[in-house]
Amino acid sequence: MLVPRVLRVVAWIFLLAALVCAGFGVWDWREADRISAVQAGGEGAIARIDSGRRVSWKGAAAYAINLSWTDGARKKRQAQAVPVTSSYAGEIVRGGQLVTLAVPIKYMVDDPTAAPVVVPDADRRKAELSARVYWFVSLAFAALLVFVGCRVAARVWGSGQVQFSR
Repeated sequence: MLVPRVLRVVAWIFLLAALVCAGFGVWDWREADRISAVQAGGEGAIARIDSGRRVSWKGAAAYAINLSWTDGARKKRQAQAVPVTSSYAGEIVRGGQLVTLAVPIKYMVDDPTAAPVVVPDADRRKAELSARVYWFVSLAFAALLVFVGCRVAARVWGSGQVQFSR
């Protein structure tokens, strides 16, 4: 029968959507946790903003800046595409030009590959990530409910218990 088969396919599509949403939620939760770790145990510095750009991330506008600074050991360091919130990007850019040339950051001394955290933007960034975690988990839960509903409907429909009369 065609209807139970279509329902089973739709169910698996929604299960895949639930897993993808859950994955994005975990990704954002880990990023918020990393920011908290850098805030708590990172070394402070003043970084020069080399450039900034608007990027598309998960279908939404996002902003990133490229930074350079000298660490405590007098070694030059750089970080590319450090994400910032749109509200903070509005504070450092006016009319398409950078108006803030340096920002306070925190970075992990023992991990030169870890992205630094822009201190004035850290709490806003964590709040933004937490909101996204909430939405991704909510979408994953809704997709999981649709998956279960489609599976039950396919089983009931395929068993012949649903009959239409004229």
